[in-house]
Amino acid sequence: MNSAQIVLVVVSVLLMTCLGSLGAICFKKTSISGNIHMKELLRDKWLYIGGALYVAGAVFNIIVLRFLPLSVVLPFSSITYIWTIFFSNRFFHEKINRFKVIAMVCIVAGVVLLIL
Repeated sequence: MNSAQIVLVVVSVLLMTCLGSLGAICFKKTSISGNIHMKELLRDKWLYIGGALYVAGAVFNIIVLRFLPLSVVLPFSSITYIWTIFFSNRFFHEKINRFKVIAMVCIVAGVVLLIL
């Protein structure tokens, strides 16, 4: 890969994982909106925003798959969990405890091992 392709892959991985996490945040907002009936649920804007973010993340996933094998790309998706911890803290005031920090370090270590 040339340097432009490497930048494209790195940016795409970051966008793929960030958008997937934001999609999950939107689904959480849908779940706490109180809509329990299917008709109400289907009218919830967060459901559609979350779905659109998932689709956008999938597009970046496809871009990355053009350059790297699936056995490398799929574990990269674990970075989504790191984004989710930070976004959950920001939007839902969930605590970031030492176990979550240890988990994030393990995820980063695993991703680094994949690219060596």
